[in-house]
Amino acid sequence: MKQIIGTVLGGGLGIATYYAYNAGFFQEVKIEEKKLSPKTIVYFQHEGSYQDLGPVFKKLIKESQKYMKAKNIYRIMYDDPYTIQDINKLRSIIGLEFDNVNDENGAKLLVKDKKEYQIATLAETESINTNFQMKQKNFSVVFFLIKLKIQPAIQKYLAEKAQSDKKFKLNEGHRIVEIYKFDDQKNPVEIEFNVPYGEDSKSYNLHSKPSPQHQRVAK
Repeated sequence: MKQIIGTVLGGGLGIATYYAYNAGFFQEVKIEEKKLSPKTIVYFQHEGSYQDLGPVFKKLIKESQKYMKAKNIYRIMYDDPYTIQDINKLRSIIGLEFDNVNDENGAKLLVKDKKEYQIATLAETESINTNFQMKQKNFSVVFFLIKLKIQPAIQKYLAEKAQSDKKFKLNEGHRIVEIYKFDDQKNPVEIEFNVPYGEDSKSYNLHSKPSPQHQRVAK
């Protein structure tokens, strides 16, 4: 009986380990500094919980697909969800990167037809960067791993850099750029995370509303 139980438990552990590996649980989080090259995006502004990504992605894809073939989706988050009083007021922009004439013309038509969309050029700037390979296509699992592994690693790096480099200063608070990369079959393959900094990073400040009310800290 003990042998049977051991075999069952061992098999269950093996399956769990296999699933965790395929989900990306054992991916190394490598933080580096790099230059973000100039980009042009078409985007709309959004307010709402950062966890409710599905509806805003569907909106972007549905409204843009007849105008453009661009694949890389940008999300820029401007607020720290742990310090904001109402998570439904969290600011972000959702957009598509484009780099060819056809998509440029399509983006202009999209802006003309749907007034909430705008076009912006993001300047070359310094950035803290890391990547997450999307072995698991379930976004709920992916977001759990991002919260568990990616976010703490980025915050730790930023804190250490601020201590070691007195000139280092983030521009206007909390701001993280996520770039969702898709293959030709429109399957997600990678998420690139960036924290732009320096004078040129101001071009990433695209939301028109001020930061929402922060939580009061008990004295």
